[in-house]
Amino acid sequence: MKARVILAAAALLLAVPAFSQSDGDIQNMSLGTAGTGSGLTYSSVNEGLDMGALISGGVDWSVIPKRLSLSFDEEIRLKDSFSNLSKAYSNLAVSYRLFPWLKAGVSYSFIMSKSSAGEWRPRHRGALSLAASARLGRIKFTLREKFQATYKAYDVNLYQSPQTDLALKSRIKVEYDIFHSKWTPYISAEIRNTLNAVNPDSFVYGTYNWQKYDGSTKTWENKTRTCYGNLTPSYNDIYINRIRFNLGADWKFARNQSLDMYIIFDYNMDMPVDFSSSGIQKSYGNYTSEAAGSVVSESNYYKYGVGILTLEDSCFLGIGLAYRFKL
Repeated sequence: MKARVILAAAALLLAVPAFSQSDGDIQNMSLGTAGTGSGLTYSSVNEGLDMGALISGGVDWSVIPKRLSLSFDEEIRLKDSFSNLSKAYSNLAVSYRLFPWLKAGVSYSFIMSKSSAGEWRPRHRGALSLAASARLGRIKFTLREKFQATYKAYDVNLYQSPQTDLALKSRIKVEYDIFHSKWTPYISAEIRNTLNAVNPDSFVYGTYNWQKYDGSTKTWENKTRTCYGNLTPSYNDIYINRIRFNLGADWKFARNQSLDMYIIFDYNMDMPVDFSSSGIQKSYGNYTSEAAGSVVSESNYYKYGVGILTLEDSCFLGIGLAYRFKL
């Protein structure tokens, strides 16, 4: 827990703007001495509270009673005050009970996610999990750790995000077994850590030399300025990007059927980087000015875009319904 607090504090520290670049386009430049540091413009956005729903239905099959089981379910998610279908999941999972108190699992999910432009984009997700449980009277405690990798099956800007997102979810769940009741109330809390976000500190900065042509005097003016760019993106930024709370009850209304009804609250904290999809474009050789018709320099020339690191936080409040049928 101490490590998580430290990670959260480190994420907040990134909100302090170290450098900012807001001047216009510079086309002709040569990179001088480069260094490493945070060469980004910082901004902060609070997207407020959204409301929605999570609805799913699934089938469970106990291949080896109390040992090996398979499950399949379909899920849809609504957001924007229940008005927008944002995601659809198809999930297949296998779990194996190693010990009475320890269960391991592996799963695959096919995800269709709608972008802000309304385009549906496919993703493939694989996950590994370990869940340990303990009982204290009628109270059951479960701690689950899940590692997941989500591959985006579409073109992405690799200077802003990796092709495959890695995350670690840590969840604790407390259930209460009511005597002679079909209801099992529970509460849970989960922290999600992103493991390979683009590291803003991997953006490099240095000085470039360029020449501005003055048409009235027919002369060139030498200039020097600091520039920023990401030569090689580093996917090693780790921070907590979601805290989730669930409060609900599982209703076993038939011998092999149940309905999980719950309220979900998410606090999301993201740090997306907005950077040119080409990063720094580099060309070699002499540069010939169209205005002067002469060679300006024999150095390498760069075209760059300024990166923007946005600290985004938002909240989601939803209702969930999950139907399960046991074969």
